[in-house]
Amino acid sequence: QTEAARFAAPELLHFPAPPPPSLPPIDERESPETGRVTVSYTITVNGEVHDLDTVETVPKNMMEFRVRRSMRDARFRPPLLEGKLIASESQSFTYEYQHYPEPVRSEPLEAAPSKTTSRTSRGGRAARKDERSKVRAGIRESSPAGDQDTTKGEAAEPGESSGEKTTAPGVTDSASPDITMKWSPTRVVG
Repeated sequence: QTEAARFAAPELLHFPAPPPPSLPPIDERESPETGRVTVSYTITVNGEVHDLDTVETVPKNMMEFRVRRSMRDARFRPPLLEGKLIASESQSFTYEYQHYPEPVRSEPLEAAPSKTTSRTSRGGRAARKDERSKVRAGIRESSPAGDQDTTKGEAAEPGESSGEKTTAPGVTDSASPDITMKWSPTRVVG
């Protein structure tokens, strides 16, 4: 009768231990706590786990995935009733483990830098254009005096009038460097 009672309940034969949770650095560890994951399942006639469902997990989402994965690989000896193997429904299993809780930080997190800068305060494209023209003006100041427009303090190209420049056709100012068209006396003879 004791043998019949023993084989009437399923028996866990193989349960691959899930990998433990990652450890925080030693200086941030507090006292360890016990966590648990409880799952419910059905054992088939072949001893496999089906209909796996999570009942409880404390703390939330720390080991649930790992325990469920190990339970899918677990193997049971199914119950034996009158010489026949039978499926066993509504089984439950609780896996307990040690973990270190997240440390509570007393100092506030650093504030993110503000997005308002002189570059973006006037609308990005115009600010970048002003910056490029200042850089060109700085470069042109060191060039020979014939290329400078002394009234504006910026470089003046041949063909420029009132600050406008002639760019190559199909070239936009924001996507490429400043390209000015110049007349060249060179002629190709074929």
